Amino acid sequence: MRSIEQTESKDSVAAREVLETIRAEMAGFSPGERKVARALLAGPPTIGLEPSARLASQAGVSGPTVIRFANRLGFARYGDFQDALRGELGARLLSPVARYAEQSGRSRPAEQGTSPSVGDTLSTVVADSLRDLPPDELRRAVSLLGDQRRTVTVFGGWFSSILGQYLAAMLQEMRSGVRYVGHTSRERTVAIMEARAKDVAVVFDYRRYDEVTVEFAHAQHDAGATLVLLTDRWLSPISDIADVVLPTAGETYSPFVTLTPAIAIVEVLAVGIINSGGDRVTSRFERFNAVADRLDPRWGVTTEEDEGTASPRVDPRPRRRS
Repeated sequence: MRSIEQTESKDSVAAREVLETIRAEMAGFSPGERKVARALLAGPPTIGLEPSARLASQAGVSGPTVIRFANRLGFARYGDFQDALRGELGARLLSPVARYAEQSGRSRPAEQGTSPSVGDTLSTVVADSLRDLPPDELRRAVSLLGDQRRTVTVFGGWFSSILGQYLAAMLQEMRSGVRYVGHTSRERTVAIMEARAKDVAVVFDYRRYDEVTVEFAHAQHDAGATLVLLTDRWLSPISDIADVVLPTAGETYSPFVTLTPAIAIVEVLAVGIINSGGDRVTSRFERFNAVADRLDPRWGVTTEEDEGTASPRVDPRPRRRS
């Protein structure tokens, strides 16, 4: 197997992000290098900014192993590795105001901010995100969410909860055992109390990462749930314990974190589930929409009422058996 420094330059690693590269290349590391990688991913993010001897002690390896680890990532010196990591951690922690101020200082085209320019940027971010999705991670996410033996719990952060509601709504059309957990303490307490091993917990977490969401993800993990994380390229702290990570790529010239590429990934997951789920998923999807049309004819494009015939009413009262 070729070493990482043979396949990636320092510049390409920096563009891809250090921690993302470490996670993606874990299988190619030597046993000692894997210990360093795990120390960086599971420990406090700043451990990589400590002297190499301190990181070596934390990982339980020798100092030269840490240096070789940095070299395998494409860095000539451990200091270069730290510089790249420092920049990544700084970007992770930027507030929306600070991020927009930083972007405003960059050279941008005069037409930036117009609809065509914003549209072009969003199109690029979506295309990059879908292109760079790890295929094995995507396949596993589709398999986990389509496994009807598993209960699926979906939750997210302040803004990303919108994505969670969207995913949960589509999953409920295709399978049972799906619930969306909102932000109330009661909802999250119940979800933690009822979490079981073999459950799947889908979490959305983007910069600035939501502390409550991180804690809730840890509680689900501790209960034995399999975690599927949708996050940005800086990787939520939840990535340290997640079983599947689906990151988005890039950003726009906006003070807001764009959710557009994440919506695209959610829809890719939904299509993957219905395409691979067989007759059982298709049958539920058809029955769900038939019931929805009866309850609310507005769901249908053409309803019986539109054609001059009243739609049958659904009596919510249980019928007495004869």
